[in-house]
Parts: sequence; C-alpha cells; structure tokens
Amino acid sequence: MRLRDTTTGKTTGPEIDHLGELTSVAFGPDGHTLAMAGSGGFVRLWDTTTGKTTTAPAGGQRSFAPMAFSPDGHTLATTAYGDGYVATVVRLWFYIAPDTAISRICAAVAREIEESERDRYPTVSSKPVCRS
Repeated sequence: MRLRDTTTGKTTGPEIDHLGELTSVAFGPDGHTLAMAGSGGFVRLWDTTTGKTTTAPAGGQRSFAPMAFSPDGHTLATTAYGDGYVATVVRLWFYIAPDTAISRICAAVAREIEESERDRYPTVSSKPVCRS
C-alpha cells in the first residue's frame, strides 16, 4: 500500500506491506501512525515515515469493521464483524510506544531484555537496550 499526498497526488513515504484484504484503516492523531485491519482478523500499527510495523495489538477476530484512535493516540477502538456483517464486538487497545514500553520494562525487571522478549517488540535492535 502506498500513501498519497492529497494536494499533489504524489506518493509519500515508503511502501507499507499488509498481508491480506484490508477492511479498515485509521490514522493516529500524530499523523504518522496508521492502523490497518484485515479480513484475516489482525490489526497492525505502522509508522508511515519508515513503513515498518510498530506493534500488532490485535488478532483473532473474524474480520474488523471501522476503528478509531482516541485524541491522545494511546487507545485504539476496534469493532469486529459478527454474523451478517454487523459490528458485534468493540475492543479498546491501549497503545504505548515501543521505546516507552522498553524503558518501563527495563526499569521493572532491572535486567537486559531476553531474545524471546525482543520478538514482541520489532523495533528493538539486537544490541542491549537496558542501561545499567
């Protein structure tokens, strides 16, 4: 998927790859976070400046209907289709930026993040992230 500048019609930023058919998209209030939901039952948050996923807050739904961010950008409200394409489930997903989450985790555990834990935060480098 490519984003376009609405005034010039030109593409902006890198291509954003989303697997499956899209059923809903929503921009965060920061203008750089894009939530994309698909018929495969997953929501991904993308950084539109890098084209990389920042997190995957939701999964396991049949198909997502419209969604929206809270004004502060920390909560994503999603609705999911039930039978007959009627939105039957509403979920609120609290979003925290990966860098903030990592800082809080490091402070709480007072150790380096392990490899298995790194898999949950795709923006974390392979270098040590917790400063002692």
